Amino acid sequence: MISLKRAILNRKAEGKIPIISEIKVYSPKEGELIGKRNIERLAKEMESAGAVGISVVTEGKYFRGNLDILKKVRQSVSLPVLRKDFITSKSQLDESKQAGADINLLIVAKTPVNLLKELISYSHRLKMEVLVEIHTEDELNTVKDLDVDILGINNRDILRLEMDDGNVSTTEKIAKNIKSKIPIISESGIKTKEDIKRAMSFVDGVLIGTAILKSESIGEKIKWLMSG
Repeated sequence: MISLKRAILNRKAEGKIPIISEIKVYSPKEGELIGKRNIERLAKEMESAGAVGISVVTEGKYFRGNLDILKKVRQSVSLPVLRKDFITSKSQLDESKQAGADINLLIVAKTPVNLLKELISYSHRLKMEVLVEIHTEDELNTVKDLDVDILGINNRDILRLEMDDGNVSTTEKIAKNIKSKIPIISESGIKTKEDIKRAMSFVDGVLIGTAILKSESIGEKIKWLMSG
């Protein structure tokens, strides 16, 4: 396992902005994002530009992802690889392990708390970290006593397939009430340096997908966003 938690904290300790870059084939809101570009080349470009980790959306029905994409990314980079999907079973965690994921996304809005506890425990047993994602203050209360490696605040509503216009104000609203010492990241709706600056006042890192994938040069976009 390559620890995304440690990578985020180490990068922040260096005084740099930890950016998790994302590989996502399709967005219900933005449409096609990868096109004919080579997955392995994209992943390597993200690593070379300084991304602290790579998130891979494997959900197929709405985001057109799959585990083969994750396998290609894992074989191409030495960074921690996050699997983003609607994970609700141990068998999916087994799939993550076999595909080479280092960390799994678990979404509070899609997972009853007892199941969430089971999945966190099982992921750890498989020696994979967990990023538990929330979108509301009520969901924050749900996770406060769980064994979470990284807490993610999704600025958009995943139950609406992120079709809403959420922005970093969601992070600002929720993160100010978090007293835990675990790393916190802000996800989705982050497009500019100003967005990153606002988010980083409250969190330890950011996950950026669409804004990077829509740029002509992936590497230059990441470097520009990291430059503060």
